Order: sequence, then structure tokens, then C-alpha cells
Amino acid sequence: MSIHKAIDQIVEAFIPEMERISRMNETEEQKERHYKAWLRAMLQKFDDDVREIEARGQAEGSRPAGHRAKLWDFLTDHHHSALNE
Repeated sequence: MSIHKAIDQIVEAFIPEMERISRMNETEEQKERHYKAWLRAMLQKFDDDVREIEARGQAEGSRPAGHRAKLWDFLTDHHHSALNE
């Protein structure tokens, strides 16, 4: 699987999952916990997918080392800037 395909899978699942959670008969606090748990699970899966892609690429000599670290830096920088808005 490519990184772009992994991203597309998360994007395609995002809105239906958020709609499903929003329809739950729970408090807003409980829904927020569900949103966060889903997002954590998706990011963990994405991280696993990137590790696999990176390992495959390194074995083939086609993917530079550190790709996962660069992606993590991007995500965390974006996350911190979004929190400050």
C-alpha cells in the first residue's frame, strides 16, 4: 500500500465515522472521547502502514530513511498550530 492510499482510506472513513458518532445517544463528552479514540486508532494504523512502506522501501533501496519521522514532524507541527488558533 502507498502512503497516499493509506491517507485516502482515512479521509474516506472520516466523515461517515464522525456522523455515526454524532448520532450516538451519549453526552458530548462521551462523543468527544469516541472521536479521539477513532482518530488515535487511525493514526496508529497509518503509522504502522508507513513503517511497513518505509521498511519495504529501504529493503528495495527506493525510500529514504526518516520518511516516517518527517511525516510525524509535519503532523505534530500541524496539530500544535491548530491548537493555537
